[in-house]
Amino acid sequence: MRVGSPSSGTDGTDGTDAGRGRPSVHSRPVVVWYEAVREAWRNVVTGAAHATVWAGVLVVLTVVLGGVDANAVRTIVADGIAFREKGAATWVLDAPGMVDGAACDALAGVREIRAAGAVSQERDGVATTVLPRTPIPQFAVTPGLSEVLQVRTPEPGLGVWVSADVAARYGTGWGDQLATPDGIVRVDGVYDFPDDGRDTALGFAALSPTPARDRVFDECWFTVWPMSDSAVALARTALVPTRDPSQASQIRFHQLNSSLGAAFTGLADFQDRLSRFAPWAALVFSIALGFAAYWSRRLEHASALHAGLPKSFLLLEGVVEAAIWAMSGLVVATPLLLFVAAKAVADHTQIALLGARSMVTGFAGVMIGTALGVWTVRESRLFALFKNR
Repeated sequence: MRVGSPSSGTDGTDGTDAGRGRPSVHSRPVVVWYEAVREAWRNVVTGAAHATVWAGVLVVLTVVLGGVDANAVRTIVADGIAFREKGAATWVLDAPGMVDGAACDALAGVREIRAAGAVSQERDGVATTVLPRTPIPQFAVTPGLSEVLQVRTPEPGLGVWVSADVAARYGTGWGDQLATPDGIVRVDGVYDFPDDGRDTALGFAALSPTPARDRVFDECWFTVWPMSDSAVALARTALVPTRDPSQASQIRFHQLNSSLGAAFTGLADFQDRLSRFAPWAALVFSIALGFAAYWSRRLEHASALHAGLPKSFLLLEGVVEAAIWAMSGLVVATPLLLFVAAKAVADHTQIALLGARSMVTGFAGVMIGTALGVWTVRESRLFALFKNR
């Protein structure tokens, strides 16, 4: 190459520092930045940057911190679903002969009330030809109760909905028939009602769907989620107006299942969980990680400064190196966090996003730590570093 040509340095070189293969400070700016990226890539590929080690540390860091937070939220979500499925979020307005069935069903139109239906126990149960002397307790219910009890495959008609215990004892299910002394009764639906602390009234029963406007009922069952005292109080609108003090004194509210507490504290548990600081912890630790990764090669970087390279070159080179191994680590960490989120019973996407926050702050921390490492490198320390080595 000719001395003084556009592609050569002023000293007759090819634009790189002799013996190092790095671009000269006299090279064109675009060429310098391109060479910084190439140098970073070579350091990663050849192992000079120890990218695998640092990426592995970042994987452990983000998976542990992100996974802890995701798992904590997953537990809260599971507790909330259990609270609702076990009947703790279902309230019973007990007012004998005072519940308007249509008004009770209409409560399901309120935002916090997920489902509502009226119930009254019948005097006579359903006697079967198999066990005629032990009739199945029978209740008249409005159609809205199917949502409260999550009746499987409910169908309108003259049939009944039976509890899972009744279905198991009589060997019947949806679409089957019960033989009674008065004729055949069709099973139009089956519902689960386990003995898990809830009121056992409907645990072994046959429910007869009844048009809501045909009669008054004794109870109004309604599921409130999320919990709201105002929504519970609103259920009083399902009562038939009365001026009889003796009737009014009989009105009371109670949970279907009070064994899990009067209210679900999931929101407070979510806001007060210790793992909410996981993204900040990931940021702090990853700053230290990025700094350590760059600082571990401080002799090499001080030598580069001594050779005449500007810190802006070292900054770009260091950031690109860190970005490559940090992104590689996060690619490995992503499926692990998704696996944790997939174990949740619900809200998988939201839980995964919460866990991913530690990944985002982890990547940002590595970049910040690398920049701090570049800032602390001093050419004046070259000979001391070389001597210590």
